[in-house]
Amino acid sequence: MKSIRPVVFLALYLAGGTACGESSPDGGPPVAPPRLLLEVERPADSSDADTALEVRLSTLANDTTARGFRIVEPADGVPERTLVSYEPSYSDAARDLALLFSLDDKTLIEVSPGSHESAILLRFGADYNLSAMELWPDGMAPVITPEELAGLGHGEGAVIYVDLSECAASLFVDGEVKKTWPVAVGKSSTPTPPGVYEIVRLKQDPTWSWEGRRYPPGDPENGLGTRWIGINLPTYGMHGTNEPESIGTAASHGCIRSQNADIEEVFRYLSLGDTVIWAE
Repeated sequence: MKSIRPVVFLALYLAGGTACGESSPDGGPPVAPPRLLLEVERPADSSDADTALEVRLSTLANDTTARGFRIVEPADGVPERTLVSYEPSYSDAARDLALLFSLDDKTLIEVSPGSHESAILLRFGADYNLSAMELWPDGMAPVITPEELAGLGHGEGAVIYVDLSECAASLFVDGEVKKTWPVAVGKSSTPTPPGVYEIVRLKQDPTWSWEGRRYPPGDPENGLGTRWIGINLPTYGMHGTNEPESIGTAASHGCIRSQNADIEEVFRYLSLGDTVIWAE
C-alpha cells in the first residue's frame, strides 16, 4: 500500500503456529499464512490521535477477538465517509469496534472473505472527529477547526462561521461544533460581503418585503423561509429559503440561505449579540 506508515503493530494474528509455507503439525497440507484481523486507516495529518487510537484498539483486543491490528495512512487520501468493512465471521468484533468508536450500524459493511488483507478494515473518513473519537455532527467536518476559530479570538459564545468558497457553514458554541451544513451564498453580481458581524435581529416566521410587495409567513413565495438572522450590515443576514435547490451554489442577492430545517436547528442556539463570520 502506498504511503503506509505503520504506527502500531501487534504481532497477533488470526492464524498462527506454523510459518508461511510450512506443513501443519499433523503432516497435512501447508497452513495458510497468518492474516491480520484489523487494519485502521486514518489521515496522514492526524498523528496526534495515534495514542488515543492505541488505547481504544488495545481495549478492544482485551475485550474481544480482535487480537491484531495496525494503523496506517490511506494510500488515496481520506474517504468521505467512515466505514467498517468486515467478513461475516467477524461481525461481533466489527460491532464492538463500531461501539468503541461511537459509530452506528450504518458504518458497518459486510464483505466477502478475502476481499482485503485484513478481516476487518476501519476507515476514518472526513466525517470523523479523531480528536473526540466520534462522528462530526451531521457527518460533516467543520469549515474551520475550533482551534483555528479560537486563534481568531472567537473561542467563546455562539459563532456562525461561513466559508463562502465552500458554500458551507459551521455553528460553534463555546468552541464546540454543534452543526455544519450546506448553504447558498451571493451570486457573482451580488456577492456576499466577507466580514465579522454581530446578530442584531432574530425573527421566527418572518415577513419578506421585496420590490414593493410583502410576502407573509407561510407564503410559498416568501424567500426568507422560516427564520431570519439579521446582522449589523443593513439588509443582509442569514435565512431559510423557498428555493431548496439553490443550496450549495452561489445564487442569492448577498444573504446566506439555508434549508429551513437547518436554519431552524441553528436558530435555537442564538442570541442577540452573537457573532457571524463570512470568510473566503
